[in-house]
Amino acid sequence: MFKWVIMDEEIEKKLFGKRIRELRKNLHLTQFELGEKANIDQRQIAYIECGHSMPSVKTMIKLAEVFDCQLKDLFDYIHLKKIEINIKEDIQKKLFRLDEKKMILFNKILDIIEKYPL
Repeated sequence: MFKWVIMDEEIEKKLFGKRIRELRKNLHLTQFELGEKANIDQRQIAYIECGHSMPSVKTMIKLAEVFDCQLKDLFDYIHLKKIEINIKEDIQKKLFRLDEKKMILFNKILDIIEKYPL
């Protein structure tokens, strides 16, 4: 059975960032080295990889040139999407099995996580 999953913008940014990190690590580059090769500030690379920002098309082209790939290859993160979906499904199953006290505790933990992001 085929399953449609609609990803929101935040998830897409995170997956794109994971893909950039994956491509960078495949070349054994640090964020600083990638930034130098692509003429992009290292902080911007970090923001992209953490999913905090989506790069401009100009920046994407620079990254694709360094990675020696086509622009579309930067968006080839279906394998990462499956991991993200599996994690969400696993959490949903676990939540369903929690009793009320544990659900309240879990909600408090989530509030703390949201308050102090990584």
